[in-house]
Amino acid sequence: MNVETVKLRKWFWAWDDEKEEAWLTDLSASGLHLLRPDVGIYAFKRGVQKRYIYRLDYQTHSKKDKEQYLNLFQDSGWEHVGEMNGWHYFRREAAPGEEPQIYTDPASKAEKYRRLIGFFLLLMPVYTSVMITLSPRSTMSPAWAIIQAAIFIIVILYFYFLYKLWMRIRQLTGKAW
Repeated sequence: MNVETVKLRKWFWAWDDEKEEAWLTDLSASGLHLLRPDVGIYAFKRGVQKRYIYRLDYQTHSKKDKEQYLNLFQDSGWEHVGEMNGWHYFRREAAPGEEPQIYTDPASKAEKYRRLIGFFLLLMPVYTSVMITLSPRSTMSPAWAIIQAAIFIIVILYFYFLYKLWMRIRQLTGKAW
């Protein structure tokens, strides 16, 4: 049996997870079912038009905790499709008019974004030390200046990323943290 695999490129930010879920759900209704996610590249299996509801969760676990986590979802009727950088992709066949959720309230959904912010705040000392190391020097070569500018842009994007996640939490809960 020859399974046709289709690869599509699409970029989503962490705060756009609902858009990503909707995109994956729409593709499944047209017969493209997620095989595995990767950064900006998704592999799909072409099959029967079957509407799956896709949901994403962000969790980092030890091996034992991960097994319990996945079993909890499986017991609730969710299939674990894949994982990418701590993001877990789940799906469930949809009954007509049904939109199953993995989070029951906005506060618990906001926890997902708090976990993500926590992970990025752990990286803050690394970014700070890189910026200090790359501080301007009196004799800076053009290549060094380009590297420093690139690092500076990455740090600005890093803070923008944290800000957008913080705003998503605020949107869900009505409070900053």
